Amino acid sequence: TDSDVAKAASLGGTLRVAAYDAANKTWQVLPSEMQNFTSSVVAVTTRTGLFALVVELPALVLTGPDVSTVSSDYAPLLTWNLPPGTTQYQLQVIPANNDGPGVNLILAGQDTSFTIPAPPDWYGLLPDMTYRWRVRVGNATTALDTTSTAWGPWAERSFRTAAATSEGIAALSPSNNGTSATLTPTLQWSNTTSKVFYYEVQVSKDAEFGPNAFLYSELRHGGVSTPLNSYTVPNAFPLEAATTYYWRVRPRIQGDGVAVAWSPTFSFMT
Repeated sequence: TDSDVAKAASLGGTLRVAAYDAANKTWQVLPSEMQNFTSSVVAVTTRTGLFALVVELPALVLTGPDVSTVSSDYAPLLTWNLPPGTTQYQLQVIPANNDGPGVNLILAGQDTSFTIPAPPDWYGLLPDMTYRWRVRVGNATTALDTTSTAWGPWAERSFRTAAATSEGIAALSPSNNGTSATLTPTLQWSNTTSKVFYYEVQVSKDAEFGPNAFLYSELRHGGVSTPLNSYTVPNAFPLEAATTYYWRVRPRIQGDGVAVAWSPTFSFMT
């Protein structure tokens, strides 16, 4: 009818004829054309059965960042073009090998961009890792969940976060070559790269951090430790008195990234 054609045009789509395949319980869109570009849609088929009109919407297109882009600020701007008639979309950001936090949002509206918050607003993206991001849209008038079959197909791209180094890491407390007044000291460091927040820490009385002495080895989320960027020796395993200890730190690299060198080795006396 004229109203069907008008609706398809208002959504920026093309009106098609679909035939139901009873054996496979699926719909197949047939090659269709507008009859004289007026109010008739024509499709030719040799089968009999159930038919329906469908509106083929323009495809969802992701526009940035490019697959080769490196996000140096850990806050990439993701952009896309929405098909007309979109009422909601789902956005996912997935780390390589699922090794780390990601993003999974369902939002109503017709947004065409999303900026991933950088630390400290959100401790999400890790250094030197590929992230796959994808968007799919729906034009339903009711809210869709992740399992709904009313979503359109995913459009997908990727980006990579910048590599990290240990060059900007320095000891704050105890100061390098300083003294600790306790056998369970809190070791704190600074980093000139503020967007890095996940670290590996090692402490030992062996300057080589080898098997010759007990090795304290921990992963620390520097953004939520107290104080920030710190590691406290546990009460259950206090250090030895009147002993020199050595410690070092490096950014934690996960997924498809490559581990980086440790910071300079710092020391203190108990």
